[in-house]
Amino acid sequence: MSRAIRMVLGQAGQSLKEYVNDPITRSDDLTYDRMVRLLRGESIMQFSDVFFWAQRSGAVRRDLALNQFGWTETVKR
Repeated sequence: MSRAIRMVLGQAGQSLKEYVNDPITRSDDLTYDRMVRLLRGESIMQFSDVFFWAQRSGAVRRDLALNQFGWTETVKR
């Protein structure tokens, strides 16, 4: 998931610090230090973190579907 989040940041043209402090994307629960720990794998993401990023990115939603819920990209017809 951290790769997908980094894609979001790259697409936004912002650093992690800029993104979490941006008035539009800011969340009281999502501080810069906490996000650094989450992306390094030092802390475990909570549902609220997952939903925060899934709401903002198709890449994060896709990563969740493929890796967390076992969804495949094949479509049944």
